[in-house]
Amino acid sequence: MAYNHGIGVSIDKVKAFSYYKKAAELGHARAQHNLAFAYYNGDGCAIDKVSAFTWYKRAADQGDIESIFNTGCAYSSRKGVAIDKFSAFKYYKKAAETGHADAQTKVGLYFMTGIGVNVDKVKGVKWFRKAAESGNAEASCNLALSLKHGNGVAIDLIESFKWF
Repeated sequence: MAYNHGIGVSIDKVKAFSYYKKAAELGHARAQHNLAFAYYNGDGCAIDKVSAFTWYKRAADQGDIESIFNTGCAYSSRKGVAIDKFSAFKYYKKAAETGHADAQTKVGLYFMTGIGVNVDKVKGVKWFRKAAESGNAEASCNLALSLKHGNGVAIDLIESFKWF
């Protein structure tokens, strides 16, 4: 992290990448996440979405929450792996259950639209509310619209207004 952020040393993305890779290969989950991020963005290396996905998944398999979310993102958007909406939902839900607000928003969207899961608008609204209560702006807007139009919940214009 020191070389990546210039903490006590000059920023050197190539050195940071090298250290992340060594630690990642030894099984350190956060280093695996950081290595994946480097591959994804080309920090200290060439951009390589396939390697980014591989390392995000390894970190996710060890319980790194941000990597679980990013693995879901990869599955939903063909970033280093074929699109698989069912797997995307699985990873989003796993991250959402830990309180990850962006993942909660995704789970809400998937339930509302039936992507990777059967449509269940009541559950969609439940996940929007959880994320909105954590301050997620997209979820707040989605919750407000659901309340305004009675989509998965009874129409409540006063409550809707609070979330806009």
